[in-house]
Amino acid sequence: MKILLIHSCSSKKLNKPALVKDFYKGQLFGMLLKLAKNHSLDWIVISGKYGLLKPNDFIEPYDSKIKTKEDIERIKGLTIHKLKPMIENYDKILVIMGKNYRDVIRSLINDKFIIITHKKGLFGYLSLVSNWNKLTKSEFKMELLNY
Repeated sequence: MKILLIHSCSSKKLNKPALVKDFYKGQLFGMLLKLAKNHSLDWIVISGKYGLLKPNDFIEPYDSKIKTKEDIERIKGLTIHKLKPMIENYDKILVIMGKNYRDVIRSLINDKFIIITHKKGLFGYLSLVSNWNKLTKSEFKMELLNY
């Protein structure tokens, strides 16, 4: 099963230009990178400034979040046309990000998508991803099929 992980950027960032995989410094972001590595997942980021980013994209420092309907529409324009052709290459698409970021890709969501939400917010996501990082690849894939 080929899985794409889509997650949002983090508020903790480098203050100098860098590759996406090195730029974001948030705790959840780091745990999601570990998850991707441990379970051989491809991953991309939805950024509040740049829209869809791949791990080796080079970006400049910024401080933008997706807060308003206008932000969602602006970022949607930078995201949908890049993401749409990628979807067919995956069996499942795991989405871990807040509502406004999810709204950016809402028009593409279909039965391949596994949308993770947690009532405890960041701490719930951290706990969930921490537990997933302890699983074997096959256990993790079985876990995803339960969503």
